[in-house]
Amino acid sequence: MDYTGEDDDFLCRYLAAHHPSGSWHSRKTYENLVSCTYIAGARTDAKTASAPEYPIAARHSSQSWHERFKKGSALLSKRVVRFVQQGVNDTLKTKEERAKAKELKEAKEAQEKAQEKALEKAQEKAQGKAQETAPNGGDLGQPLHGDHQTAAQREGARLTEIATK
Repeated sequence: MDYTGEDDDFLCRYLAAHHPSGSWHSRKTYENLVSCTYIAGARTDAKTASAPEYPIAARHSSQSWHERFKKGSALLSKRVVRFVQQGVNDTLKTKEERAKAKELKEAKEAQEKAQEKALEKAQEKAQGKAQETAPNGGDLGQPLHGDHQTAAQREGARLTEIATK
């Protein structure tokens, strides 16, 4: 299988995260890359791990990864050093990438929370409208009849739709 840009990026990030001070030419480094998985900073034998954290490592043999690095050593070494400087950790993300991901996650959670609140308000408003239009003085314990039920249901659906947009 040919190497892709994604493979080279993974290789450089892996080396930066797990071998920041060197040993990039050691055969053992590449044996570890394909035979071990790294979970929360702890090395675990792939046979006992439930799922490798780096499935991309299985695309090539340890010898192939090693040869790839040796052949492109000048360029790949520079990329590894740059990733070390950018603070790549065992997630293979730089400090900046981790901060951006955290920011996006928080923004998404805030948006979801706002949508939930809007939906709750719409449902409360629809419930209020239903009480206003209900026969029996707004006693919703009694079933609504005829046009009253339809109007209240339509209003609730309309408000719910608006809140979820």
